[in-house]
Amino acid sequence: MALPEEAKRQDLRLFKEARTDQYGKYDLRGFIPGSYQLFSWTGIENGEWKDPEFLKAFEGKGEAVEVSDEDVKTVNLKVMAKKSERE
Repeated sequence: MALPEEAKRQDLRLFKEARTDQYGKYDLRGFIPGSYQLFSWTGIENGEWKDPEFLKAFEGKGEAVEVSDEDVKTVNLKVMAKKSERE
């Protein structure tokens, strides 16, 4: 999951979602240049990441990435569990 910087989160078109394949690899495409936080979660419901209250628990824990035109990047993410699963 890629979330745009907080000031742009009202525009859901800037959010990018992907599922990993059997090897744990993912591919996110179609970014508008800017700053994003990348996350990998387990055990969340479809679209739960759209809830600002849900995101508060993970603020600052994602992998920061800056995207420019024609960028190709590789980012290894640690899988995070929902707060209720961590307790």
